[in-house]
Amino acid sequence: MAIVTMIGIRYAKPGTKFQYQGLAVECKTCPVRQVCQNLRVGRDYVVKGVREKTHFCPIHEDQAVQVVEVEEAPLFTTILERKTMGTSFTWETPQCGPYVGCANFHLCFPPSIQHGKSYKIKQVGEKVECPVGFKLKRVEVANP
Repeated sequence: MAIVTMIGIRYAKPGTKFQYQGLAVECKTCPVRQVCQNLRVGRDYVVKGVREKTHFCPIHEDQAVQVVEVEEAPLFTTILERKTMGTSFTWETPQCGPYVGCANFHLCFPPSIQHGKSYKIKQVGEKVECPVGFKLKRVEVANP
């Protein structure tokens, strides 16, 4: 289901993916902050639709935000091979480094997935080659 919010007009295009970082100090007195600040901190979103309405915003490059419809982006990470679809688990930060140069870094250390939080496996994907030797699979997860 789409959520109506606002983002910088430069990014107000269908398909744009972004991560909501939270309330900026300058936003505390803004009369339209309730629409901008209705997302979950640290969560990725995808713009699904763009509306015509814009508002002045001093913190964005173009000094304007545009009303958009967004949805939460799918969450992907890696898990040990033995877990299956439908399983709930508590996500733990991998104990392999982190190896910032690893090709799977974005999957193994996803910024939108929080250490110690519970998730449910929505879909199990392909095997992931791990340079440390863990037997991993790529999965889509959701909050239970």
